[in-house]
Amino acid sequence: MFFDLLSQPEVATTISIIIMLCFVGAFFCAYKNWRNNPSVFITSLALAANFVIANNALYEILGNPEVPTLDFYLKWVEYNSLTIIFIILSHLILRVKHHKLSVSIMYLLLVNIIAYLSMHIDIILNGNREAWWLWHAYTPVVNFTELLIAGSVIIYSVKQLAKNNKTIME
Repeated sequence: MFFDLLSQPEVATTISIIIMLCFVGAFFCAYKNWRNNPSVFITSLALAANFVIANNALYEILGNPEVPTLDFYLKWVEYNSLTIIFIILSHLILRVKHHKLSVSIMYLLLVNIIAYLSMHIDIILNGNREAWWLWHAYTPVVNFTELLIAGSVIIYSVKQLAKNNKTIME
């Protein structure tokens, strides 16, 4: 089944690496347009830092696999929560108005936080070891949300760059 394929360690690591590279790519796309929209740049910086630091795929690439602990879902909750706090504080300190995309991304990060907390409560606190619909929905929801976040920053930034280049050409 499709969900079983997503749970295989090699596939999960590959997906994590792809998602991490998407966030780094989103950061570089937003960097090219940072003067026109600093809000999206700040958000993409926070996201790239979050997913490079928090992503276990980085350890795999470096050949130093991290030993899994029981609190890894809580670590992801912590990283995403800190990312939201960083985005809000950065906007306040720099007096930058939140872009619609930044606000949407923070809501999508909340979706992942809820998914991580649900899995932590189910597996770690309740000790459940039998797969059920939450387990099958978790991986696609989290991966889709992360790809949606990275993709939206990339698409917005590329669209803005094209718009700016068109203005320059005229």
